[in-house]
Amino acid sequence: MNCGAKGAASRLTTRPGLWTCKACRRCQYSVTSGTQLHRSRLPVSAWVKLFYATQIRNQNLTASQVSRRFDVAYLTAKSMLRRIVALRREMPEMADRLERSLRDLAGGNTRN
Repeated sequence: MNCGAKGAASRLTTRPGLWTCKACRRCQYSVTSGTQLHRSRLPVSAWVKLFYATQIRNQNLTASQVSRRFDVAYLTAKSMLRRIVALRREMPEMADRLERSLRDLAGGNTRN
């Protein structure tokens, strides 16, 4: 949180997916705050599916394929692919944690 408080969060009932700081009541954030996925209009589930396809299943998807699969514009698909690469590069710990979680959910049968 921007104010520095730790463990003082509560969900906003008026806006799903948004949290606020109970200490200062001004800081608002979501699970994508501070990541490459911040300010995306796509649902987090779309990002997780794309991460799974590209990082776990090792599918080398083009922007055209992503555009068709997720029913988004070509430029949006291109941006999605760039953001996934940037997430892996700039936040490797988070990407590794997400990858481990997805492998566990998939039953561990996705290892190469």
